[in-house]
Amino acid sequence: MPRVLLFAHASPASWVAYYIKAFRAVSDLRVVGPPPGAEQLAAWNRASLEQAVPTIDHPQDLNADFDLSATLGAWTPEVAIGISGIGGDGLYRRMMDLSCPTAYVTVDTWQCLTNYPEARDYDFVFSAQREFVAPLRDTGARQTRWLPLAADLDAHAPATATATHDIAFAGSTRAPVHAARRHLLEALAGRFALYHAEHAFGTALSEAFARGRIAFNHSAVQEVNMRIFEVMAMGRPLLTNDAATINGLSDLFVPGEQLALYRDEDDLMKMAARLLADDAGRQRMAEAGQREVRARHTYAHRAATILDCLKPWIGWKTDTGGILDWLPPEPGTVIDIGMALPASKLALHARGADRCIGIAGPTDDAMTRRGSYDVAYAWPGPEGLAADTAFVSGTLPRESALACAHACLRPGGTLLLHGVEDGHLAGTDLLRQGFHLRRVRDTPEGRHVEARRRSRALRTIADALFTRLAVPELDLPALIARIPEDW
Repeated sequence: MPRVLLFAHASPASWVAYYIKAFRAVSDLRVVGPPPGAEQLAAWNRASLEQAVPTIDHPQDLNADFDLSATLGAWTPEVAIGISGIGGDGLYRRMMDLSCPTAYVTVDTWQCLTNYPEARDYDFVFSAQREFVAPLRDTGARQTRWLPLAADLDAHAPATATATHDIAFAGSTRAPVHAARRHLLEALAGRFALYHAEHAFGTALSEAFARGRIAFNHSAVQEVNMRIFEVMAMGRPLLTNDAATINGLSDLFVPGEQLALYRDEDDLMKMAARLLADDAGRQRMAEAGQREVRARHTYAHRAATILDCLKPWIGWKTDTGGILDWLPPEPGTVIDIGMALPASKLALHARGADRCIGIAGPTDDAMTRRGSYDVAYAWPGPEGLAADTAFVSGTLPRESALACAHACLRPGGTLLLHGVEDGHLAGTDLLRQGFHLRRVRDTPEGRHVEARRRSRALRTIADALFTRLAVPELDLPALIARIPEDW
């Protein structure tokens, strides 16, 4: 089994707890993070679940400066994973320095804006909501993919409670973001027998939904939320709003067959009445949804997806002090601007590069090395080149070399500067050129610099997101003003 290091703020009855359980079943797992105390559990509305907090192998404040090697002892990880928790709590600050492939799981990306800069520290990023894959990449995260939430088949097992109401719902309604949910529940209660549990976890959650002939759900911010998978795993017929289709709900499940969707309040009333009148149809839907979740949408499936992504890169990093040490996993198409990289296409292909392109500098005769590349061009190369990784020699004119790299790299692409001899490539200078500085190392070859391409600032992304979601009581101008410009 692979040795997996996991950083997390471990809340019980949350995706973090379920991921820890799933990884522990298939790996030699070590969890580093702070165990939540009674005050934190109360803030999460989980005060009754103190005994259900997942095991933390190495209790540690992740916001503190600590010696990870001393914490782990002789045990060394083969892969490292950070899971953003409730509230987007900060994770280990030096993830990029680990000598193993790394992955980041972001769930509440819509409200945890610190997830965006944090994601840039990882080799792979998994977003629970599909709409945030592109924004994460645009702000500098590399290899960003959609990985939905899921169900835990033990925690979300069917309950034996008898259905005593028409409709059941368990979940929060008090936060401003749930104003529409509160309104819909009030409307349902005025027409149907409604069972409502504000905070229920574990067995209490399954029993709450078993009280209704139909399970109601409302995605407050168009998200494919946890409850969708959990209710279906329980074998309950689910009625949820179609707003989550923006995040791939109808690509995960078949509407009308595995779950039912409603558009608005009027449609909700009609769909509820229709389902309540069709006992056999409700049963078929519940069984079909449960089969689909069990077959494809458990946290065991999600953990396997992450490990399958990282396993091919176990052992790929070295520590020779050379610039190739910083070549990312899945380097994709690689461009060498200046054609001064001390490696040929054979070495790059051996480390996973799909294609190696050389662009000679504006004044040199580097085209004499064109045989070291799959294809080589004179400066500045043709328009339309698209790369995932770009090497730039520090001897090239700064402005033109960085402009060429920015034009060639895809959003989130990696910029590697080698042989830099002076200090003019500071982080603010790179940001002005459209890059986020990640790390710097001085070597006998000169200074090595790694950065990520940024195509949009987080301020513009947040402005568009919250304008569309129209979250009640949100002071959008004040929120935007608090976002650092370099995010």
